[in-house]
Amino acid sequence: MVWTTGALGTQFNWDEFRFVDEELEVAAQNVRLGRLNAGAAVLDTHRSAGLGGQIGVVVPGSARMESGKGLATLKLSDREDLAPLIDDIAAGIVRNLSVGYVVHEYEVTERGHGERPLYRAVDWEPTEISFVPVPMDAGAQVRSRNASSGTSLNECVVRTVSKEKPMSWPIAKIREYVGFASEGHIDPAHAATIALDFAERGLSEVECREAMTGILTEVQRSAVGRSGAPGAVAAGVAAINGHRSLDDPSFFGEAVVDALHARIARKQPSAVGREFMGGSMLDIAREMVARQGMSNVRSMSAEAVIRQASQAPMSGGGDWVNGYARSGPGMATSNFPSLLTEAGNRYLAEVAVTAGSPIKPAVARRYVNDFRQISALQLSGYGTLDKVLENGEVKRGQMSERKETYKVESFSKILSLTLQAIINDDLGAFSDVARILATTAMETEAAALAELINSNPAMADGDPVFHANHANLASSGAVPGVDALDEARLAMRSQKDLDGVTPASALPKFVLASPKNETVIEKLVATTLQPTQVTEANPFAGKLVPLIDPRLSANPWYLLASPESCPAIELATLTGYDGPQMETEPGWNTLGQEWRVTYHFGAGIIEHRGMFKNPGA
Repeated sequence: MVWTTGALGTQFNWDEFRFVDEELEVAAQNVRLGRLNAGAAVLDTHRSAGLGGQIGVVVPGSARMESGKGLATLKLSDREDLAPLIDDIAAGIVRNLSVGYVVHEYEVTERGHGERPLYRAVDWEPTEISFVPVPMDAGAQVRSRNASSGTSLNECVVRTVSKEKPMSWPIAKIREYVGFASEGHIDPAHAATIALDFAERGLSEVECREAMTGILTEVQRSAVGRSGAPGAVAAGVAAINGHRSLDDPSFFGEAVVDALHARIARKQPSAVGREFMGGSMLDIAREMVARQGMSNVRSMSAEAVIRQASQAPMSGGGDWVNGYARSGPGMATSNFPSLLTEAGNRYLAEVAVTAGSPIKPAVARRYVNDFRQISALQLSGYGTLDKVLENGEVKRGQMSERKETYKVESFSKILSLTLQAIINDDLGAFSDVARILATTAMETEAAALAELINSNPAMADGDPVFHANHANLASSGAVPGVDALDEARLAMRSQKDLDGVTPASALPKFVLASPKNETVIEKLVATTLQPTQVTEANPFAGKLVPLIDPRLSANPWYLLASPESCPAIELATLTGYDGPQMETEPGWNTLGQEWRVTYHFGAGIIEHRGMFKNPGA
């Protein structure tokens, strides 16, 4: 059997934290065959952690190099538990080989700008041969090197034979990025990949931390956990499990998703996504069909290519639910719509953070498991702790449910992309679909929050939220000013808890208004005023955060407390659906593909003490 042809492959150099092209020199004098000829193990997908992964041996003395190929005779086990696998090998179903090896000497060629350096292994030693499902070396089907131990390139001689371009960033800075990336307890392989992307983009410390926040959010959303973050890492980089190239279906899928996301978000892609930035949807679909093993892909019509690339079931990490493709954490190459959907969902997650309602900083968040009415607990009689005398009894406070309730509801919309648009377009049409769906979803949320304020709904006691009985409504309207703010702040500071004694901790933090009052409010909260006397001083300078929402009625303005101290408005989402989600299915009434965005959320006012309204003027 042929176990290597020395084909070029993309690897990751852990010592320098960069991608490199690696090529195995296959002349007889460059390969140490001692281990193979001593009867090296034949493994199932490089499983060397125990004896269960060994399925055979290399026949001693059979390993040799001939005409640029590594050849060997293998003897497979006759264990009963391996019978199905051996039958598949005999039938030619399982036929791809991969070699595990160590390198003793590299010759390195640093190539021009934009090209990966070439690492030629001129002294290397194969240690085992494995049967694997995915080919990388075209001649040997596959070769790989087990990197699960977390090690990088083996200790060996590295000789630079040509150096055209030095590293574009210092190694010390890269290791800083690794520190930032590792703060979220992502495993070392993914942390190194994230660090590489941060370094390539030249991010500052603040930008790195912001990017990590987004990645960790995506990890939690995708339920990938600490063992890996393919979907999240692909938002800035692609995850590396050992040595991966575009011949790895999962890695290929992540690279495509990264390129699609970059096109939608109008951002620079990471290193792995650049390969597909210039392609149209048809180009990517044709590549995916070719990777499915279709030999006649060049002669297929554009419509046939799209249909073949869109077929279910998926062979990767996605699934089909009620006819809809939902992206999963490990993308493969067999389903084109799922890759588009994964890219769209990543963009939706970003938009949910950056383009949500202006009111959201003043809103408390909540996560629920179903669509039932939501109510919160409220405490009474907990103003202070009671002194307990010797042998005295500890008094009980009262706990009850709030009477204010709301519930999570579902909001959804479908947009279609015709077959003609998919065939003719360079991803612009899908980018528009994703942006429209994202904007629509977040506008739905923003409109719901604004309507809560504008409508002044009745509370459980029968009075509107803003009412004299609640001591949170100005007696007369006024333009925002020091005196009007003083009245509002005093009213909020004077609010009492349910016991009528304990302060409600309703300290104003946000001032909410329409654009009509934006400039006036910005002047009020500015910290640059230089009064010449006490009467000119602005006591509110730097103490309030303006929140301007064009969906609010023109004249009124509001003060709101921090949601941590005295929450007044609450936004709830379903657990596992922290934002809008995109799904897809083939068009039925029209040729093409349909995308559906769904957002499960609800909002309600749960407490009047944390808000104050001035009708304005």
